[in-house]
Order: sequence, then C-alpha cells, then structure tokens
Amino acid sequence: MWAVGILVLLLVGAGAYYFGTQEVQAPTDDARSAQEAGNQSGKMIAPKWVFTDKGEDASGIPMTNVQLTFAGNTVDLGNVQGTCSTVEESSWPLLDGELSGAICWYAGGGIEFGLFMEGETYVIKEGQLDEGTAETPGMRGDFKARVEVN
Repeated sequence: MWAVGILVLLLVGAGAYYFGTQEVQAPTDDARSAQEAGNQSGKMIAPKWVFTDKGEDASGIPMTNVQLTFAGNTVDLGNVQGTCSTVEESSWPLLDGELSGAICWYAGGGIEFGLFMEGETYVIKEGQLDEGTAETPGMRGDFKARVEVN
C-alpha cells in the first residue's frame, strides 16, 4: 500500500515538474489561421495604428503619416500636423461608438481619427480637437466620415 502511494506521489510530482518547466510559445501562423477561420471574414480584427515621423514642414511644425490596419485592410490617412498617439494610450476616453482612435496634436489643437461602427460597417472618421481658451471651452468633435472599412 505504501509503495502504491509513493508511486502515485512520484508520478504527480514528475507531471507537475514537466508541465511547470515548459516554455510558453507564441502562436504559430497555423494556429492564428485556425483562430481567424472562426471569424466570418478570416481577416485580422484588432485595429493597429502606425505613425511615421515625416520631419517638419516649412514652418517647423512636426508632421506625421497616419495609417490604420483593420480587418485586413490598410488605410493611409495621410500626413498631418503634430505628433500622434492612440486614444487608448492617453488619458482621454474613447467616445460613444468609437472602437479605437488616434490623436494628432500640436500647439493646443489637432485632429482625431476614430474607428466607429455604424450599423454593420466600420467607418474611419476625422474630428477636430482644440484645448480652448479662458473664454472658450475646449472642443473634441465635429467628426466627419473619411473612409469605410469592410
């Protein structure tokens, strides 16, 4: 009886050691493909913003190229004034219906690109940002549709 108990403890200990020492591996492309096959489109769903520093314009204002990759599509939103970051990395909340966003800011103002869901269509919109003054409040809004992403 003691021998069986010791044997069981050794097997449990060996199993725990084996599974505890295995390295975590990133999913392979095959694993990703199988996971994405569960999506109706089989395309990447998570939005990814890419900001490329374009130097300064003639007046010394920093310029940034903004691109969004979403659902297998890459949309070049062009070169904009300011330095850009994602809304999710800022202290600002996403707006109602906004899935992800990018803020491009320079000298108290700028623009925001937002990825919104409208019905069954994803839409990239561009809005205005302004920090305001002592006499006027700041603004974040006036969004207009730029591109539909399917």
